[in-house]
Amino acid sequence: MIRWPWSKPERRASYTDSVVSALLSAASGKAASATATAAVEAAAGAVARGFAAASIEGAPGPVADALGPHVLARIGRDLIRHGDSIHVIQTAGGALRLAQAGAWDIRGGPDPAQWWVRADLFGPSGNVTRLVQHAGVVHCRYAVDPARPWIGVGPLQWASMAGDLHAGVVASLAADMRAASAYAVPMPPGENAGEESDDPLDGLRAALLKAKGKSVFVESTRGGFGGDHRDAPARDWKQERLGADPPESLAMLHDATANVVLAACGVDPVIVGFGKFDGSFAREGFRRFERLTLRPLARIVEAELRAKLDAPGLTLDFGTLRASDFAGIARAYKALVESGLSPAEAAGQLDMET
Repeated sequence: MIRWPWSKPERRASYTDSVVSALLSAASGKAASATATAAVEAAAGAVARGFAAASIEGAPGPVADALGPHVLARIGRDLIRHGDSIHVIQTAGGALRLAQAGAWDIRGGPDPAQWWVRADLFGPSGNVTRLVQHAGVVHCRYAVDPARPWIGVGPLQWASMAGDLHAGVVASLAADMRAASAYAVPMPPGENAGEESDDPLDGLRAALLKAKGKSVFVESTRGGFGGDHRDAPARDWKQERLGADPPESLAMLHDATANVVLAACGVDPVIVGFGKFDGSFAREGFRRFERLTLRPLARIVEAELRAKLDAPGLTLDFGTLRASDFAGIARAYKALVESGLSPAEAAGQLDMET
């Protein structure tokens, strides 16, 4: 075989090598991922807690029992962090159970009815692989790419550049904060200072390496002025802190990119504690979160649960979340009634039970 001088040998990494490389990169901090940031966890946690607070309405008893708060919370969290969530439908002892898959692979043609799912269910001492039809799993997807409709695409996949930017800022701050801290206290040099080494900075370097947050004594520059200290630095005897000092611009960029990530996930920064706002602004942010994020995602989950669990009347009710805004609802109801709407029409506009 002829080997041309400009050709390069092809190297293929095995699946195991790729996984090990990714794990090593993540462990060493070389791989910055937005999913490891507080902003993404705040968004996923807000959606998960909102789903956990939802009540199941219109579903048979076994279905409602299977959809406990922990199951709904897992689905909500997975939609934000990963873009999809798969639970294998199982029955044990006459009870319905949804077992979450830790890994899965989907095969089949364009028709979802022909899809097969190979799902891995993990336990503390082993795992089990199940091969089931797509109709036998609850597969909730945040969104789909027409080129890969079997894979859910989350907000961080659509806005990957914003997520990478925020992850890079967080990684930069983390690397800066890992710098060793110490306090340097200037002091006069000893009589035999400098005799053992030609480099006067050797002692300072050794002291800083051993400091680890403690105070170290360094030679005062006042000694270089001899007996006349009139021109010596006035602050020479003040101890100075050595360590992490991230620039203010980096901290501001962290907050700005965190808000962008939260916006991509449909979570108002005010409801997760980012920024300082008054109560009315916080209540409005919570209303937007409920109406524009929780409820639309709930409609997606409801459609999947109805189809796969044979529960056509199933709904997720978030009425309990509105208890914190009774005053705002009452004011809106009064304004609608005074504008000419009947009490029933006003209650319908506000999703109030009559």
